[in-house]
Amino acid sequence: AQFQMLLAMSSLETTEKEAAAQLARAKPYQRNLLPIVNDHKFEIGISIVVGLNMVVLLSEHFPQTEAVEAAIDTANFVFLILFTIEMLMQLAARGPSAYFKSTWYLMDFFVISLSWVLTFSEVQAGQNAARALRMLRVLLILKFAKMARSMVMTVILSLGPAVNVIAVLILILYVYAVAGMQFYGNLEE
Repeated sequence: AQFQMLLAMSSLETTEKEAAAQLARAKPYQRNLLPIVNDHKFEIGISIVVGLNMVVLLSEHFPQTEAVEAAIDTANFVFLILFTIEMLMQLAARGPSAYFKSTWYLMDFFVISLSWVLTFSEVQAGQNAARALRMLRVLLILKFAKMARSMVMTVILSLGPAVNVIAVLILILYVYAVAGMQFYGNLEE
């Protein structure tokens, strides 16, 4: 029951009735954007862009030439612009109150905003932090993939019971270690 509730809270899918109600109460400029951002092709396109961004981020290596580093930095900047455009479209289409109610969109906003701040910081650690933060974008694919989101929620919910099982296993190992030392600790060679 808890899993079903968490999955429902994290769900982004809207039924046709909800989409129609959302469109009916939308402002005129939102009526043009909502069909675009709710379109499955738009979601697939953003997922492809996230995947391409991951490929670029994973293509960094050491040592790399300055030309490769400049190409990767340019590609990352282009991806950041694309993600910003997508975020602004979602924000404009849904409105600030609906946009910031969703934890997925909050994470999206956090990752993109912090990426902009770290991109313009002159500190090398800031650049490295921006690269690490951009890896969180792979989680944004989960907002479109219901099955993957379900699997992640299952793993999260299983962490609590797993800790209990690990604690029992450690206790058993400790008991056998003490028993082993008692039985075999004083053996002479």
